[in-house]
Amino acid sequence: MTNGLVVLLSILGVAFGSSIESVKPTEAFNNSATLDNGGNYFLFWKFNSSHITFEVHVKTTGWVGFGLSDNGNMYPGDVVVGWVDNRGATTFSDRHTNGHVMPIKDASQDWHLLHGEELNSFTVLKFVRKIETCDTTDDITIPSGTTRLIFAYGLSDPTSEDTISYHGTTRGTKSVSLLSKVAVPQNFLTML
Repeated sequence: MTNGLVVLLSILGVAFGSSIESVKPTEAFNNSATLDNGGNYFLFWKFNSSHITFEVHVKTTGWVGFGLSDNGNMYPGDVVVGWVDNRGATTFSDRHTNGHVMPIKDASQDWHLLHGEELNSFTVLKFVRKIETCDTTDDITIPSGTTRLIFAYGLSDPTSEDTISYHGTTRGTKSVSLLSKVAVPQNFLTML
């Protein structure tokens, strides 16, 4: 690409929402997806025989929620919620949902934070979990077929882990096959 075209695409990305090609993950991932229609929520992931690593880039400086749901609805869901505060400290927890209320913190924390930061108006969270955890009460096993992902985000940081604000319309669901290879645009890796 010429420098002028790159600048033009960057300007259009800021004006009209970003594209997944314009987001730089912290490492190379084999799979990626844009979860919302507005270009505000991007997911990258990779997996091996026992674990799956996710990285989300969400256009907010508030809290971020991500999870799995057998039915595509908010509940019952196996979710994580995290945010990076103004000092750069990351709060992150493994939770589950049982209604249209704030997700409940799991007794067994099976999703593990690897990285958190705010960068260019985006919150970036990178985390890992086992494909099949031993927490059969609150966790969902990631299937080999299609997985229904649920996501949400808030526009401001909570004041504590017990005061996560309602997401309003900044939420959604998307069906993705997490444990199979998803085609990444050919020029994506060369753009990193």
